[in-house]
Amino acid sequence: MVGEQKKSRSHAAVAGLVLAAGMCSLVGWTAGVVVVAGTWVVPDWAVSGGLLVVAFAVALIRWVRMAWPFGLVAVGTSLAVALSWVGDRSATYTVLPAAPGGCHVVVRETSFLFAGDGEVFLTTPLGIGLGRGTYVTDDGYRPVTVGNYVFGWENGIGSLRLTGKPGDPILRSSVRTLEC
Repeated sequence: MVGEQKKSRSHAAVAGLVLAAGMCSLVGWTAGVVVVAGTWVVPDWAVSGGLLVVAFAVALIRWVRMAWPFGLVAVGTSLAVALSWVGDRSATYTVLPAAPGGCHVVVRETSFLFAGDGEVFLTTPLGIGLGRGTYVTDDGYRPVTVGNYVFGWENGIGSLRLTGKPGDPILRSSVRTLEC
């Protein structure tokens, strides 16, 4: 009887971890979310991948066979995590100075061939950042990475102004004020 309860709890734990990993992956792909701990940025694929590793470890340690729906979710989530990791390998993350209330602005910049783009996230004091704007640059230019921006806080409202350089302008930007 005790062995059956442990096995049942192990199945529930594995299923819960796989579903949590799937949800993290889905939210990361659709909403754009980052987690910030101090000046460290943890992308959505790392959170999902960590949950999957723990789920697989529990399954191996407890010799739990996953029911096919959870196995399918685990395989799909594993593929999503792998694709997210591949897409994020060249990304740079910059954590800008915190507001007096503890909010941070995080900028994720990537480039591919002759285009660059950036995503701006506003984090809560708990460190969960949601997307607040994007921008596109010419020739893979990364303005925040190279320091061509002006940023500041005033009364809990952040202002980020990106500057291009000759031949590499900011083509489009939806980055506005960021309210903490």
